[in-house]
Amino acid sequence: SSARYGHMNFVRAMRDATGLSCSMNSFEEITKAKAILLIGSDITETHPITGLRVKEAIRVYKSNVFIANPRTTHLAKLEFDNVHHLRLHPETENWFITGLIKALIERDLFDKDATAPYPEALKAIKAALETMSLEAIAVKTNIDVDTIVDVATILTQSPRTVILCAEGVSMRAGGYTAMLNLIDLAWLTGALLKPGSGITCLPEEANEQGAVDMGVAPELLPGQVAFSDAEARTRCGVAWGCELPPENSGASLMEILDRCRNGQIKALYIVGENPLATLPASSKVREALENVE
Repeated sequence: SSARYGHMNFVRAMRDATGLSCSMNSFEEITKAKAILLIGSDITETHPITGLRVKEAIRVYKSNVFIANPRTTHLAKLEFDNVHHLRLHPETENWFITGLIKALIERDLFDKDATAPYPEALKAIKAALETMSLEAIAVKTNIDVDTIVDVATILTQSPRTVILCAEGVSMRAGGYTAMLNLIDLAWLTGALLKPGSGITCLPEEANEQGAVDMGVAPELLPGQVAFSDAEARTRCGVAWGCELPPENSGASLMEILDRCRNGQIKALYIVGENPLATLPASSKVREALENVE
């Protein structure tokens, strides 16, 4: 499914870091947030309903909305004092996230209540940032140090903080690492714990989260249970009246295409998708499709 293109990076990062493998926020929480970081998304074009909620947060609830995007999006053009366009250099979203984390640590701004139960995690983040400087990150991202510090401060001090991200983060090379960093940011600002706060990833297509929850990925069973989980395999086998295939017999999207090209897969069932249109020519989709019987 298209979840493999990027949303799986968010799901895996959330599961590994928090144990919660889905987005955290309802529409109401987005609307009533007092601070919103929107990164890697032209939200009114790709997720217009969610975009309406952000606009309501701006107009009705006077939320501080920070739009981290190289392009001047429709939302960034809104002439409100509480709308702040952070014009990043292209493909520096993860550097900007790192800069916010660095500012929180260096200026001692992070939420002490959120971090106190996990001193080793905090120590590890400090060690990872030790050789980095805010000045260097400012040059790389095109966002000056004072702005980075101001954004980090507002996100932490806000009573309700929501971090919204999308394909500009999840679908980049290194998307899994960027998502882990964004979750670290949410933790340090207290957004993982504060009521009405949280982190939400907007998938590129409808129902990508639902597909993952159903187990439409070779490494998963329904409910996001690992395919390698012996107890779950037995339970599903009984429910479905069959013996499940051996571990590692499934294939991810690109592996499916590889197996079509080398003759391992003889037939392909495609539903609700046009891989010739959605995948780049470099993935040799046409050759794969022409090779199946």
